[in-house]
Order: sequence, then structure tokens, then C-alpha cells
Amino acid sequence: MTTTLHYTASTRGGNSPVELRLGAPLPRQLASAAAELTWDQFLTEYSPTGPIRLGRLAQALDRPAEFHATISVGDTIQTHRVAAHGPIAAVTSALYAIGIPVEVLSFHQRACRGEVATFVRFDNDGRDSWAFAVAGEGDDSAVRALIAAANRIAG
Repeated sequence: MTTTLHYTASTRGGNSPVELRLGAPLPRQLASAAAELTWDQFLTEYSPTGPIRLGRLAQALDRPAEFHATISVGDTIQTHRVAAHGPIAAVTSALYAIGIPVEVLSFHQRACRGEVATFVRFDNDGRDSWAFAVAGEGDDSAVRALIAAANRIAG
């Protein structure tokens, strides 16, 4: 499968309630599925909270390609030391280590109202699914979207 990376700086949105709220368009493949959803329905579906939470993600000072990720699943807290070339790869590796493989099929980021929205299309047991997050920085938004994807898988 091919991973596609997209970043769009557009502040124009479409006509759906979600796009109007974001001030940015949704990825084409997600737009039709989310066309009739309210903002709250969209968050519930594509950015669920759940048993998987990221507590801390830190890059090792003495080893730039090493990250420490603290992830909790329910009441169990685990810290993983992973070799990765960035926070997205680090979280993906840590999720895999706890048995939640998030295979990213496509990755989209949009500038929206001074923040960054991340949309991740991923494989969920043979089906394409989407996850979403928004944050002030691109990496933070992407990491939050991966955690949302993990909660959709675990759901």
C-alpha cells in the first residue's frame, strides 16, 4: 500500500458543518462520509477518546533517533523506548509494541484557524477508516490523530 502525504495551507472550507467549523476542506475521501455530521458527531466518530492515551513523548537528548513514549491502555501504563526519526514514527512504533498496529494509508494536514488539522486514513482489520485531531503544531496534531486511530481500532 502507498502512503500519501499532503499539506494544504488553504483556509477555505466546504459547505459541510465540519468544514465550516474547521475553515478548511476535508480530504475528498472523507468529505462525503462526514457531509451530514455535526461537529460533535464528527469528533465522536473520528476523534474518539478511549482506553489508549499518550502520557508523554520525549526525544532522548543523547540519542536523537530515540524516543520514549508513555502510553496507557486503561489502567496499565507502559513506557516504550523506540528508535524513530520523528514523533509520528515513534508513536506508531509504540502502538505496535502494545498490539495496536496503525497502518497509515494516507495522511493529510490542513491549516485551520491558526491550528493544524490532521486526517489519517488507516487500515482497520481490512477496512479503511479515518481518524482526526487538531492542535497548535503539526507533529502534535499528527500524534493525536494516531491515538484517535488506535482508539478506533481498540473500540
